[in-house]
Amino acid sequence: MKRGILLSILALGLFSCGDNTLKVAVIMPMENYGLPYGMDAKNGLNLAILDIAPENVEFQYYDTEGKPEFFLKYYEEAAKNGAELVIGPLISKEVKIEDLVKLIDKYGVPLLSPAITNDEYLHASDKFFSMAAPNSVIAANLAFLLAKFRDNNAGIEKIEEVILVQNPDNPYSVDITELEKKALERYGIRVVGISEFTGSRQDLIDDLKEKFPSTLKNPNSAIILNLYADNLNDLLLDIRNNVGYKGVLAGPDSWDVLEPTDIRIPGVNIYIAFFFPTENDSTKAFTRRYMEHYKKVPTSFSALAYDAIKVLNEALKKSKVYTSEEIARRIKFVSTRGLTGDIDFGGDNILEDKSVVSILYTGKDKRFIRRTTVSAAVIE
Repeated sequence: MKRGILLSILALGLFSCGDNTLKVAVIMPMENYGLPYGMDAKNGLNLAILDIAPENVEFQYYDTEGKPEFFLKYYEEAAKNGAELVIGPLISKEVKIEDLVKLIDKYGVPLLSPAITNDEYLHASDKFFSMAAPNSVIAANLAFLLAKFRDNNAGIEKIEEVILVQNPDNPYSVDITELEKKALERYGIRVVGISEFTGSRQDLIDDLKEKFPSTLKNPNSAIILNLYADNLNDLLLDIRNNVGYKGVLAGPDSWDVLEPTDIRIPGVNIYIAFFFPTENDSTKAFTRRYMEHYKKVPTSFSALAYDAIKVLNEALKKSKVYTSEEIARRIKFVSTRGLTGDIDFGGDNILEDKSVVSILYTGKDKRFIRRTTVSAAVIE
């Protein structure tokens, strides 16, 4: 079977092609390839297509395997085949920003990413939209959470200092690390330094012990791990058990790919996400349907992809013609409520007031803490 277009929605008979049919290209990783978030997003997208997609939309699927060269190839192919909107990419490492801008300038087809959060991408073109809050908003909310955090049982009175961990080869990780540094400083929390993770858990443990021995002994501290590491559960356990760390382990939205295990991870482990399965009646209903179809619990990637179809639906309600220009213009004025909170682009392409949820992770389960809306203005 060809790796590119998979007209699976046509096969389901959900619409009929015609002159008034809008072609939407879904360009993102769709099988595993060690990228579980791709399957999560695909599942959420397909469920939304079944539930709420207009009948006069043809979804063309292109599987990029997470490779930038495939994204560029398929965007160009889709544009030439008449696509007026692209859903994708999922995360920033799937395409370089300069290549993305060149494609948009050349073909004019807007992109609606379910989950890209890098501020630089969102400011690169007013035809690039994301369902997720920018990294600046995530960083501001995480800093706010840590500034307000108290846990008498864990002996945590007030977070005083933070170690940041980044992957120097990942643009998302580097970007959000720098933004967190600014946000934490605004809340009066000292950043003692940055440790780099390039794949070896032992190297990271050794680096933390060498650089930050006093902080590792301070219960009123936190380590923020800005990682998409496949072995994140093991890494959290290493820091707890091999280092004996008693402070807070924290992370941004990338942690939402964590799968609960049979092993409890000690201490307080918290992260920021966009969706929690049992937050309200709508998320509970979505979670039930998702689990019926896919036999697993949805993640933020699933819910964000679902909300992308909701935004498309809202935009098309007011569109008189199905052109790239008209769709981009209409998306900018979408204001609705989704699984991931209020969605209001406010006349541009960035969800600057997007709310987030904070989640407590025990290793065995995830627990909802609260939903917050903290503006990125705190770090400007």
